[in-house]
Amino acid sequence: MKTFILIIIATILSFSTLFSQDCGSITESCVTSSITDMSVKGDAIEISLKVALSEDCNNQAVSHVSIGLPNGVSAMTPSETDNYRSDLTDISYEVENMATNPFHSIKFNTIGDEGIKPGEEEVFIFTIPMGTELSIMPVEIKRGNNSQIVSIEISAECLNALPVELVNFEGRESGKEVSLSWTTASEENSSHFEIQKSINGIDWEVIGEVKSNGNSVEMNYYVFNDERPSKGNNYYRLRMVDLDVTFEYSETVGVRVETASETELAEVTIFPNPTVDYLTIDFKGTVNSELNIRVMNVSGNILYTSKGSENSNIDVSQFATGTYFLVIDNGIDLQTQRFIKAEK
Repeated sequence: MKTFILIIIATILSFSTLFSQDCGSITESCVTSSITDMSVKGDAIEISLKVALSEDCNNQAVSHVSIGLPNGVSAMTPSETDNYRSDLTDISYEVENMATNPFHSIKFNTIGDEGIKPGEEEVFIFTIPMGTELSIMPVEIKRGNNSQIVSIEISAECLNALPVELVNFEGRESGKEVSLSWTTASEENSSHFEIQKSINGIDWEVIGEVKSNGNSVEMNYYVFNDERPSKGNNYYRLRMVDLDVTFEYSETVGVRVETASETELAEVTIFPNPTVDYLTIDFKGTVNSELNIRVMNVSGNILYTSKGSENSNIDVSQFATGTYFLVIDNGIDLQTQRFIKAEK
């Protein structure tokens, strides 16, 4: 099946040569080696290497091609159990995939064939782990008894064309704080990460910002601590902002905190909900400071404000029918409750 897939890929490449990019190319003697494509495939970077022989290569065919990767890195595909067959030349290759030899990390040996002949070209497709630091790729090409070694310098345009790839986003309780961590495998024109928090998974507030590394194909690690989590469920997400102000949200992670901080609000409940005339605020536990109490509509307009530290009632009889938010904070911690004003 894997061989069949590789054949299909090679077929596609044979019809899309005009649309491939030049990520780096070098010509030595009568052989040109080019990286024609780099793209993200899941958790890997797929690379296409083209080897082309001119007509004046003295009838010496290529018997094997070796590609170097950083020390300890091996190609993800193809593996040593695969045979790579090209639809361009109909040549079959035996694959050697080694992490212990940084120069011969992946090697394609011809099987029972003369090899790539003068005037022909071949494309080798392989994948490497996302985040591999790679700016120069050494290539060894063997023709007859001659070994030709070149180093292809990968263009910055191709390296920077790889999009932001968020590998993971995690949160865990750490004492009276919540520790958030996330990893990116590559970044393109990234500006910063905005950390957002919610206690109900609906209403979000910004609690911090972390500058990103901008352009990178390396693994990048980030951490942020929420020093004032609420007791109970806390929800977090990242707003990943690019230099052109476009953005994308991460998945939401939830962390449950059992121990409240000294500045945390007491648990707040409201009733009745829906309500017609009055909304009652009930504080469970001790309130240690005077609170700011606000009622906002869905557009963010503040319709009611007060200060207090005891159970109270809010007159909502003059509010229009619809959804509203009760926001309570002590200057440090904040809680939001949603309620509905019903018709009389």
